[in-house]
Amino acid sequence: MIGLTLVVVLTSTGFSQPTTPGSELSAPATVGTSANLRQTVSGRIVKLDFSSNVISVRANDTGQVINLRTDQQTLKHLRRGQRVIVTYSGNRVTNIQATRLVR
Repeated sequence: MIGLTLVVVLTSTGFSQPTTPGSELSAPATVGTSANLRQTVSGRIVKLDFSSNVISVRANDTGQVINLRTDQQTLKHLRRGQRVIVTYSGNRVTNIQATRLVR
């Protein structure tokens, strides 16, 4: 049986961090200076709050739930239970890669 992987990239701001092969980490990774601290986490979306434009992501490695702000346009493309790789700064999403296995 052949499996295909579908990757959807959604960017909520005007800039995004370039991705390199093998950079899909499940542990939060920090990049940048203290003024521009970016972190990456992979996990599942457990909650979408359309009134305040907040997504809640449960990290794969720690089980910790992280609440992050995003824009309404990005929020429309996401679903509860979806696996994502999120890059964020503070509590604001800078890049989301939504992945799912198609069988």
